[in-house]
Amino acid sequence: LLTEELNVSTLYGGSINKMGFLGAFIIFFWYIFSLLFTIFIVNKKYFMPTIISLATLSCFLLFDNVLSFTGFVFQYFILMIFSHFNFRQITIL
Repeated sequence: LLTEELNVSTLYGGSINKMGFLGAFIIFFWYIFSLLFTIFIVNKKYFMPTIISLATLSCFLLFDNVLSFTGFVFQYFILMIFSHFNFRQITIL
């Protein structure tokens, strides 16, 4: 725990408990790899929303339960999936 006021562990809490600092390094490098992989996959149209979503996710990884709830992770995958499909403009008139 970082401080006593924050009673939830960080992203590295579970990995440090199970594997020590080696687990923390593995999680860190896996997260950096997934960020770089995502940046190269996403098309230019959805690049900025994806970067904003990843920045928000990175800030909220101070709390471990962010990845447990699908609110942030679902947005991440939706932007990756939508960046590979072309949608036509639909006009009503």
